[in-house]
Amino acid sequence: MTTVSIPTQEKFFIGYSDITALHIFFTQTWDWKTIHGSGIVEILKSDKKRANFTKIAEIICGKVKHATVDQLFPINAAAQSIDTVDGKLTGGNITVLQTGIGTTWEVKTEGKILFLEDTQIKAYQLDRTLLHFKQAGLLKNVKAILFGHCGSDNKDIITTLNQFASVLPIPVFKTNRFGHGSTNDPIIYNTISQIVLVHDGSFKLIMKV
Repeated sequence: MTTVSIPTQEKFFIGYSDITALHIFFTQTWDWKTIHGSGIVEILKSDKKRANFTKIAEIICGKVKHATVDQLFPINAAAQSIDTVDGKLTGGNITVLQTGIGTTWEVKTEGKILFLEDTQIKAYQLDRTLLHFKQAGLLKNVKAILFGHCGSDNKDIITTLNQFASVLPIPVFKTNRFGHGSTNDPIIYNTISQIVLVHDGSFKLIMKV
């Protein structure tokens, strides 16, 4: 993949889930800023909120200087003890990222805010995959972790995330604002970003467009 010539002009690349591998290639090899967000085909789905597409349109048309994801809730002591976290963004689909571990397109997480989501993943699969991330060293120098939709987000999933986060020294947050749910706020890879505490005790992700 690294032999592919870089285009003379950076293009908009938008999507999520299975195309995480392409996001990693474009952002790590070509240093592009790509958008993790809903593809245009989803505009026809009645269960998807229109704001998913409006926010993407505002970003690519240059109508906003900052994009945000609200309602990030701290799920470990490290997240509860800080006011801000700074770093560029990387991540995507948990299962796809795991397949890249040990390959030339392994996600580079050092100094980054890592965002993660998945669909139809079971609690035991999530636990196994997150342990793999940890043992592979992908979480060693991460600034923070953001979990979006993870499967059904049922009791077992939430328990798994809480147990995983509880032993980490880095801030971990959970939200339902991105991933496979009805709300899928865009997240911009490689952009200068900040997680900030807001007045109600939750946090907000602010991305420079």
